[in-house]
Amino acid sequence: MLRPDPSFTMNTFSYQALNRKGRRVTGTISAADRRESRLLLRKDGFYPIQIAERASKEVSTLRLGFRSRGKGEELVVLFRELSTLVSAHLPLVEALGAVASSLRNEYLKKVISEIREDVAEGKSFSAALENYQGRLFSPVFVHMVKASERSGSLPIVLSRFADFQEKSLYLKNRILSILTYPIVMTIVGLSVLFFLFTFVVPTLTKIFAESNLRLPLFTTILLKFSNFLRGYWLLVLFLPVTLIIGIRRYSRTPSGSLRCDRLKLRIPFLANILRKADIANFSRTLSALLSGGVDLLTSFAILKGIVQSRLFAQSIERTRQDLGKGIPLSNSLARGKFFPPAALSLIAAGEKSGEMEIMLTKIADLYEGEVEAKTMRLISLLEPIMILLMGLVVGFLVLAILLPIFEISQTIR
Repeated sequence: MLRPDPSFTMNTFSYQALNRKGRRVTGTISAADRRESRLLLRKDGFYPIQIAERASKEVSTLRLGFRSRGKGEELVVLFRELSTLVSAHLPLVEALGAVASSLRNEYLKKVISEIREDVAEGKSFSAALENYQGRLFSPVFVHMVKASERSGSLPIVLSRFADFQEKSLYLKNRILSILTYPIVMTIVGLSVLFFLFTFVVPTLTKIFAESNLRLPLFTTILLKFSNFLRGYWLLVLFLPVTLIIGIRRYSRTPSGSLRCDRLKLRIPFLANILRKADIANFSRTLSALLSGGVDLLTSFAILKGIVQSRLFAQSIERTRQDLGKGIPLSNSLARGKFFPPAALSLIAAGEKSGEMEIMLTKIADLYEGEVEAKTMRLISLLEPIMILLMGLVVGFLVLAILLPIFEISQTIR
């Protein structure tokens, strides 16, 4: 009796196919790979239209690991290598195979190999990418590739999108590095205070509580607060977490997202940073789409889904409708009252000169610089405020502990 090879694994694929009568059918099939699944379907009299591997636990783990280990940086390298190979007139199938063989990330290598198979079987590159749109490749990239297939400018589009992705990653990583220090300091400070109030302070103040002296106000407050933390420390730990999760879920609802956006845009100083960050993201993405050959109406349909602010997304949708009516872009954006006059002037100049992509890139560079500078200024203001608050807390602790000691020493004399 033959035993199956333990290294041989069967995968489950979902498929869409046409039967002998030309009707569309869907289902699942088990096979070693996609090529074998197609052969099995054709053997059964089906003509496969689309085949995709169903996510298993192993694939999900790989995908999670990929997302947590620099997805953006690896994609930038992938786009640049693919652009170089296609520019050298290497067929796309061979270029994809060469790129896949050089990848270390197993999930990304698997995806590129499957895209290569689809392209080798006659699918367009953009159609193969659509299977992973949203999970790995952004709609911006897919539409740029689709437009490049009509114009024959795939190498240029790949290179431009790599530049776009690189600049976007730089801004995100820069802001994250700026915010890391205050976040770490806040967590460490709160942890130290929690430890002091729940373990150290009760031990030191136990002698005061057992004495017959009238305790000072600071010491009384400290004792009550310390007893509260010791008795309800689980509530103190989990209430903020529960509150944050509740706010996040509420902010994902249609009404909640609008209310949260309105609230954020009313916060002094922070509102200006959030608004200009969205404008910079909008301008750079629109510049990439237009330079990639995507038409303006399609570009605005994509942009509506990538901006952070729901209010801005509504303004983009109104602008898209205005563009369909023939209203100039600068006039429509001015009606939305989201863009500052300087940005509107550059967009109007781009419309007149026919250099919209260049003007949008200038707007993105301008506001990305402002967002970085304002974020640095905000952090520089937060640091002394944090030090001042920590100093006040430490001063309160010192007074609450030393004042009873002074009174005890006076009674002893």
